[in-house]
Amino acid sequence: WRQIAADILGADIHRVQGGDLGSVYGTAFVAGVAARFWSWEDLPRFTRVRVANHPNPENHRIYDQMYPLYRDLYLHLKEDFQRLHKIRG
Repeated sequence: WRQIAADILGADIHRVQGGDLGSVYGTAFVAGVAARFWSWEDLPRFTRVRVANHPNPENHRIYDQMYPLYRDLYLHLKEDFQRLHKIRG
């Protein structure tokens, strides 16, 4: 899924060491920024990249072309999905 995210966003996606505890580390880091113990620029000091997924330019180009179609389909089908939801209860 990280590769798909990298391709869609056209940006590197990093899995950091201890990423399975990401929300705990993230909360602690944000608290440290709020308490002025450190700043957002200090984030690289606290993380080590374990795996990096780099975007595939061809896939990114295709996703960029597909997004307007997805957006239009959503708008056209939104009412139908609401009707389906009512049927399922």
